[in-house]
Amino acid sequence: MTAEALSPGEFFLQVHITSRCNLACGHCYVEESGVDMPPDLLELVLEQFQELVRDLIVPTTWVQLTGGEPLVHPEIERMLMISSASCATRLLTNGILIDTQTAEMLQRHCASVQVSFDGSSDVHDSWRGAGSYDDALRGLVRLRDAGVPTIVRTTVAADNQATVFGLLDELSPHIDGFAVSRVVPIGGCSIAQPDTDAYRRIVYGLYGRHFSDIRIRLMDPFFGPLMRADGMHGFCGCSAGICGMCVTETGDVYPCRRLPIRLGNVQSDSLVDLYRDHPLMRSLRERAVSGKCGECADRMVCGGSRCIALALTGDPLGPDEGCIFA
Repeated sequence: MTAEALSPGEFFLQVHITSRCNLACGHCYVEESGVDMPPDLLELVLEQFQELVRDLIVPTTWVQLTGGEPLVHPEIERMLMISSASCATRLLTNGILIDTQTAEMLQRHCASVQVSFDGSSDVHDSWRGAGSYDDALRGLVRLRDAGVPTIVRTTVAADNQATVFGLLDELSPHIDGFAVSRVVPIGGCSIAQPDTDAYRRIVYGLYGRHFSDIRIRLMDPFFGPLMRADGMHGFCGCSAGICGMCVTETGDVYPCRRLPIRLGNVQSDSLVDLYRDHPLMRSLRERAVSGKCGECADRMVCGGSRCIALALTGDPLGPDEGCIFA
């Protein structure tokens, strides 16, 4: 890596253990193929992940199991047992399939569970199906009753940009963390991007609440410049290729699942080699981005969203056209 390349202080691996799902959301980026990851492939993935974090000498690591909907995997508890024996494990779910027994099972194996909510109940149901908001809320409450740390993540778009703070207030009694990201127009998604001014208000408003009444997870790249202005240290910005990677149910490797550029496959390639040597990964770490992102003084602490850049410009190193600071 060059002197200007970013090095991770933490690292996560997102593993898609199935492409199947019990919903068909309008903004989903996963194409359902009916494939479930076999347990022995997960074991191989996690062996390679441990080699990678040893190579990087990263103190904080975790694995995120997702799908599709991971709870439809026919061997979900075995997959969780394999993962949690290797590394702290988070499950990413739509929450609908979480009954009391499932919540207790997740408490045994998960460091936390992230549940997706997409705004007020009417907007959420319009994206995910009638009744899905109430079903997800019941699942969230069951997780809390079982003692599972919970995170809610909201995908922000034009349809729900006005509902973010109302959603946060409504769910606050049931959650330990809250995060947002913009909708990524890939995979046939027809949901419109949020208005730039509206998203700016969301970012600034959530950043202010991070220091008060609830833990806001500062995951969006646009939090980086705000953190730097406050003298805060630590990595923010887009995680793709820097502090995160993704493996699909077939073993294919991506910098991020929302950045659909295949790097290789764990059955023939090493995660260490792909992280260290793949040209795209090196460019992502060096923030070799173009346009207004490349010219920005906050390039190394923000860098824009690479999946948004790819979706809107066709170039993963292009400018993030939704920049709230431009």
